Amino acid sequence: MTRVLLACALGLAGALLGMAAGLPAPALLGSTLLVGAASIARVPLAVPDGLRNLAFATIGCSLGSGITPHFVDDLARWPASLALLALAVVTIMVVSTLILVKGFGQEPEDAVLATAPGALSYALALAVSRRRDLQSIMVFQTLRLMAITLTLPPVLQLVGEPGQFWSGLSDAVVPYAAALPTLAVAFAAGTLGARRGMPAAHLLAGMLASGALHVTGVVEGRFPPLLMLCGFAVTGAVVGVRFGKITFADLRRLAGASATVIATSVTLSALFALAAARAAHIPFGQAWVAFAPGGVEAMAAMGLALGYDPAFVATHHLLRIVLVILILPLLVARARRWI
Repeated sequence: MTRVLLACALGLAGALLGMAAGLPAPALLGSTLLVGAASIARVPLAVPDGLRNLAFATIGCSLGSGITPHFVDDLARWPASLALLALAVVTIMVVSTLILVKGFGQEPEDAVLATAPGALSYALALAVSRRRDLQSIMVFQTLRLMAITLTLPPVLQLVGEPGQFWSGLSDAVVPYAAALPTLAVAFAAGTLGARRGMPAAHLLAGMLASGALHVTGVVEGRFPPLLMLCGFAVTGAVVGVRFGKITFADLRRLAGASATVIATSVTLSALFALAAARAAHIPFGQAWVAFAPGGVEAMAAMGLALGYDPAFVATHHLLRIVLVILILPLLVARARRWI
C-alpha cells in the first residue's frame, strides 16, 4: 500500500508541477517525469491494475466528450489515413526488426516482439509463451514508450502544432452527477471486456459510454477537470513505474540499439503522418500523435491533453492495437523466414 500511495502522490505532484511549469500535456508529462525519475532512483513504487484501469476508463470518458454529432461524417474523411496507419505499422515493425537483427545481432523472434508498437502486455505474453528474451523485449518496449511520451509534446510545441479542437466546443463541464455514473459504467464494461480479451478495453468502454451520451445530447461539455487531472496523473505514473523494472546493466547493453530503433520508428511515423495529414486535411501534429508508436492509452491521453481531435487519435490507436494483435503472432512464427 505504501508503494501505491507514494506512486499516486508523486504522479499528482508531477502533474501539478507540470501545469505550473507550463509543460505541453502538463499533467501527463509531469507525472511521467517525476515518477520515472523516482523509479530510476529505485524508489519502490506500484500502480495496481484496478487503479490503472480506472484511470484508463477516465481517459476514455474524456475522449468521449469530444465525440460530436458530426462524428459519422468525420469517419468518411479518415479511410486514407487509416490505410496509411496500417501500412505504417507494418513498415515500422519490419524496418525496426531488420535493424535489430542485422545491425545489433538480436534474435529475429525477439526483435519482432520488441518492435511491436504499443502492445507491451501482448508482446510480453507472447514472449513468455515462446520462451523468448523477456527482459530485452521489455527494455526495448519501455524505452520507446518513455521516449515518445516525454519528447513528442515538446517537439510538437517547438514546431508550432497546437491543437485547437476543444477551443471550438462548448466550455460547459459535465456535472459530477452524470460523470461519476458514466465512469462507473465504463469501468465495469471495461473490466468485462478485458476478461474476454478485448484490447484497450477500459479506454474503449469509457469512450463509447461518454461518446453515446454526448452524441445523443444527454450531456454536453468536457469531463470534469479534476477527474481528467487524476486520469492523466495515474496514466503518467503507469508509464513512469515501468522504468523501475529495467536494470542499469540492461540500459548499457541495449541503449544504442534502443536509440536507433526509436529514432527510426519516430521518423517513419512522422513521414506517414505527414502523408495522412495531407490526405485527410488535418493538422500534422494531430496525425503524428495518432501515428506515434507509443502505448494506446498514453497516446490517447496525449492527444487529449494537446487539444487534438480525440475521436481521430483514439480511433487510429485502437485500429493500430487491433492490427498488431492480429499480425504479431504470424510475424513472430515466420521471423526467421523473412529476415
